[in-house]
Amino acid sequence: LVFSLSNFAQDRPADGQFKSPQEAANQGKADLLEVLKSGRDLNIGVTAEQLANAVPGKPITKMALNFDKLLNLENSQSLKEAEGEALNTVVPMLVNGKVVTVIEVKQGSAGWVVAGLGGTSTSNDLSVVLAASNNAEIVIYEVPNLQSTIYMAVMNHEEMYYTSAKE
Repeated sequence: LVFSLSNFAQDRPADGQFKSPQEAANQGKADLLEVLKSGRDLNIGVTAEQLANAVPGKPITKMALNFDKLLNLENSQSLKEAEGEALNTVVPMLVNGKVVTVIEVKQGSAGWVVAGLGGTSTSNDLSVVLAASNNAEIVIYEVPNLQSTIYMAVMNHEEMYYTSAKE
């Protein structure tokens, strides 16, 4: 379950733009906390207590793969050669090094904005990938037409790939 563009918080800058992805993620955290504390019976994979204790982790680039480039990818060493457009940036919200949820942010012309709240599947996947890769540099690839996500971790100048197929 993912929430998109929230208008819950009152503390946003007038233009809704933040100076960094972490600042935007903190606003998203506040928005999601307000939803969780609203009394609605929601199961989004994180409790209000977990979220209140969470801190933003290192922002992770999310890219679409270009399907035509992907189909013609032969003898390649990297999925970077099939990159398409940049998507939102994913900021993992961490408690004791474990991803409890994610906040998606997007860079606009005047700064960063909150683009999405929550994401149980991405949160679970990132917890596993970050642990397996010793918190390496991560890029998330959305694969068009295949309903899957590929996580690329760069460790010691080597790319490791993890995937999670969506039902």
